[in-house]
Amino acid sequence: MSPRAAPFPGLFLLVLSACSLSSSAPTTSATGQGPAPPVEPSATAALITIRVDAPNSTPAGDVVHIAGDFQGWNPASPAHALVHQPDGLWTIDLNLTAGQPIQFKFTHGSWTRVEKDAAGLEIPNRTLTPVAGQTYDFTVATWADLGTLTGDVETFSHAPFRGGRTVRVYLPPGYRTSTDRYPVLYLHDGQNLFDVRTSFAGEWRVDETCDL
Repeated sequence: MSPRAAPFPGLFLLVLSACSLSSSAPTTSATGQGPAPPVEPSATAALITIRVDAPNSTPAGDVVHIAGDFQGWNPASPAHALVHQPDGLWTIDLNLTAGQPIQFKFTHGSWTRVEKDAAGLEIPNRTLTPVAGQTYDFTVATWADLGTLTGDVETFSHAPFRGGRTVRVYLPPGYRTSTDRYPVLYLHDGQNLFDVRTSFAGEWRVDETCDL
């Protein structure tokens, strides 16, 4: 006896074709306008605290700011002004992206008043990689607009020299109340001796050395 043909062969093929099309068709977006974009993992926010020990020479009434690549390097952004705490430190809470490094510097209001090192020289950008819940401590040595002059230094204008000359005299600690005799050092290039603001390529830190 010959085998019987399967009933409804056309329907069977139609169902197979529909299944094949269904399995190979791309997923469309909710609007039906092409493939849906892949789901990107969301970045994790990291709330951190920054504390800054600013120099005592910071003018009263000035506010310390943080400026960096995370906020457009704005040196006076009100949203990035630190708060002066009773213990003397300056603090700010920042909501950043966890694990994404940032670069920044501290100012007290403009790039002409940016932080410098103890010798008054430029420092590289600070960096940190935010970790949620962490507190980061920093110390500002001095500001660009403030000198590095320390101790008892008097300045005189000495007219007998051609065109006039400025003479700076450094007096060691306790000199004005002491009866001791002190050796005298005569140092040239006086603009380089005491203060980075008047120096060429950095001061010699004579005043800081003598204060020791």
